Amino acid sequence: RVTGLKGHDPNKMYTLTWNPIRPKEEMREYRVYRDGTKIAATANTNYKDQEINPGDTHVYWVTWVNLLGQESVPGNKVMIGG
Repeated sequence: RVTGLKGHDPNKMYTLTWNPIRPKEEMREYRVYRDGTKIAATANTNYKDQEINPGDTHVYWVTWVNLLGQESVPGNKVMIGG
């Protein structure tokens, strides 16, 4: 499970950061969810959500996918906005 998820709202651009999965060689991608919908897949440990209206409140979480395509359970959730 992904740990250390944090959300920031600098200049109304919602930014998420989280701890890397170790060993990275076992990880294919991270999946970012907003309000229950997958919005991105990335190899990075950060994501900027540019598809939102500034001031809206959203709940985010991140999972990771291994080389076999198996997705982890979600880690902690964060709420940004409002």
